[in-house]
Amino acid sequence: MSPLLIILSFVITSFGAVNDSTLVQTEAIQRAVDAAAAKGGTVVIPKGVWLSGAIFFKPGTSLYLEEGAVLKGSTDVADFPDIPVHIEGVLQPYVSALINADHCDGFTISGSGTLDGNGLPYWKAFWARRKENPACTNLEVRRPRMIGISNSSDISIEGIRLRNSAFWNIHLYKCKGVKVYGVDIYAPEKPVRAPSSDGIDLDACEDVHIRGCSFATCDDLIAMKGGKGPWADTDPDNGPVRNVLVEDCHFGHGPGVLVFGSECVRAENIVLRNSTVDGTDRLVWLKMRPDTPQRYSHIKVENVNGRVKYAIFVKPWTQFFDLKGREDIPMSYASDVRIQNCKLDCNVARFIAEAPDQFEVRKVVFRRNRLSCDRSGVRFLGLLKGEKSGQKGYSYQGMDISGRYMVSCQNQGIATVYKLSGKKVKPTGQFHLASFHKYNHANVVSFGLEKASKGDPLPVAYVSQCNRNPIDGMKDVLYAERIKPDFSGSELLQTIFFDDVNHDFGYALQWVIDTKEKMLYGYGNTIDNSNPANRHRIIKFRLPSLSEGPLVVLKPEDALENYLIEDVSDFSFNPIGQGLYIHNGKLYMPTGVGNARNPSILYVWDLNAHRMAEYDLSACTTGEFEDIGRRGRFFYIQGQEGLFRLKI
Repeated sequence: MSPLLIILSFVITSFGAVNDSTLVQTEAIQRAVDAAAAKGGTVVIPKGVWLSGAIFFKPGTSLYLEEGAVLKGSTDVADFPDIPVHIEGVLQPYVSALINADHCDGFTISGSGTLDGNGLPYWKAFWARRKENPACTNLEVRRPRMIGISNSSDISIEGIRLRNSAFWNIHLYKCKGVKVYGVDIYAPEKPVRAPSSDGIDLDACEDVHIRGCSFATCDDLIAMKGGKGPWADTDPDNGPVRNVLVEDCHFGHGPGVLVFGSECVRAENIVLRNSTVDGTDRLVWLKMRPDTPQRYSHIKVENVNGRVKYAIFVKPWTQFFDLKGREDIPMSYASDVRIQNCKLDCNVARFIAEAPDQFEVRKVVFRRNRLSCDRSGVRFLGLLKGEKSGQKGYSYQGMDISGRYMVSCQNQGIATVYKLSGKKVKPTGQFHLASFHKYNHANVVSFGLEKASKGDPLPVAYVSQCNRNPIDGMKDVLYAERIKPDFSGSELLQTIFFDDVNHDFGYALQWVIDTKEKMLYGYGNTIDNSNPANRHRIIKFRLPSLSEGPLVVLKPEDALENYLIEDVSDFSFNPIGQGLYIHNGKLYMPTGVGNARNPSILYVWDLNAHRMAEYDLSACTTGEFEDIGRRGRFFYIQGQEGLFRLKI
C-alpha cells in the first residue's frame, strides 16, 4: 500500500466490522464509506471474508481490497435496496449492486483482493423460475450486480478478481474516461450455470480502455448496451457507446467477446486487438433487434489468436420483442467491420443472416487472417460414388436408411430406393409414393419399427408432408407407407394428423421417429424463418401403432412434451428447417446452403439435457442440406449436390 493510501485510508475494522464471514456487515462498511466521503479517502477491505449487502460510495471515495480480502455479497436480496438502474434498455427501479457509485468522478477500485457475488442461490432461483415460466425476464428474479457505476467520469478498476456474480459483473452506465486494467472475471458453467453473468457491460459509455483482463462467464464477455425499443434512439436515458479499446486480454468460455446488444442503439469506434480466445462462441456478435433502430459502425479486430465458433455472427435478436404499438419495423445498419491479422480455429468465419426488411450489413472485411476449420469431431468422407437420385426438376428432400437400403424422396413424393455398399450407392427402384401430391413436400423420411408384412425388406416409412398448403383439409400431416418388396410402389397405411388448435406451429412442422423409445417427435417453426419473432418448438407423442386405423388425430393434450428450444436453453439459432434423425436421445438437424450467409451446419439437440451442439460442414458443400440418416458408424446427409457420408 502506498504512503498516500495509508494516510487517507479508512479500514472497515475501525468502523465496527469484525472478521466473521457469517455476519452481514453492511452498516459497518457503509460507515467507513461515509467517513471517507467526509474527508476524501479510500475504504480498505483487509484480509478475510466480509459479508455485505449494497455499499454506496460517494464523491471523493475509493475502494481498495488487500491481498486475501474477499468482499462477499449477501444472499438476501433485501440487503440490496432498489435504485434507478438502466436494465432491459430502460431506466427503472431495480436492486442495487454490491458496489455502487453514482456521480462519483474519479472513483477507483483497486488492489489484489476479490469481489464475490455469492451467486449460487440466485442462479438456482433464476433457473427454477425459468422452468416455471420459460419466458421470464431478468426483472422477475431480482439479482444484484457486482459493480454498478453510473454518471461518472475518470473511473478506474484495476487488479481485482470478480467471482460468482449473481447477475452482471461490471455495469457502467453513462460513464466517460474508464480504465479497466488487469481484472480477472469468472462465472462457472457447472455444476450450476451462472445466468446473465456478463463480464463488462458498457451502457451508453465513451472513451473506455480495457487492458490485460481475463474473462470467462456464461453470458456476454464485453457487451455494448445503451437502450432498446422502437423509439430508443430518442430517449435521453439511452445513448451511444463510443471509443472503446480492448487489448492484451484473454477470453475463455462465453457466448461472445464483443457483443453489440441485446440493448444497444448505437456503437462506433470499437477496437479489439492483441488478445487470445479459447472456446468462446463468437468473436464479434451483432444482435439485430427488429424492435429497435440500431447503428453499429467502425468495429476493428486485429491480432487475435485462438479458438472460436464464429469470427463474426450477425442475426436477428428477438428476445422480449415488443414494438410498443409501432406499426413498422425500424431499420438498423451495421457497417465498416474489419477483422485482420488474426489466427483462428473456427467453425464458421462469418455468419450473416439476411433480413433486408429489418437490417443492412455493409463493408465486412477479412484481411490477412489465418483461419482454419475445426470440425470438432466431424470427418467429411466425400461425395458418395454412384448415380445421383431423382428426376430432373424435382429437388431432393427427405431420406432415411434401414439396413443396406436407403429411401430418398423428392418434392411431391417421388421416391428412389438405393442399395448401400461401402462408399458405393446403387439405385434399385423409383416410384411415386401413395401420398404423391403437389402439396406433399416429403421433407423428412423416417423409418418406424413395424413391418406391414413379414417378408417386407423395409419397415414402414413415415413421410412428412411439411407444406404450407393442406391436403384434404389437413396440413403438416405424416404419412405411414408400406414400400413394396420389389420397390415398384407404396401403399398408404396410416395418416397421422396433429390438430394444432393452439397454433403452436407455423411453417414448417416436420416429424421423426425415435425407434429406440417408440416415440414420435414433431419439430418446427412457431411462425417461419423469415419472421424475427420465430421460435423453434419440439412436441413429443407416443408413436401410434398401425392397428389404430387409417387416420390418427393427435391433440395438444396428447403430448408428452411440448416446449420451445429457446425457452429451455440459451442457444441462439435459426435453422432453415430441414431434415431430422434421432439416435441415442439426440436429434440431428442438418441445415444451411454452404455459403457465408447460410453455412451448412449440423445441429445436434440433446433431447434429455436440453443442450445444443453444432458442427460446421460448410467446407463440404455449396448446396443445400436436406435430410439425414445413419448406418453403422456413419451418418449420411442428402443435399442438393448429392449424398455425403461422415463420422461424428
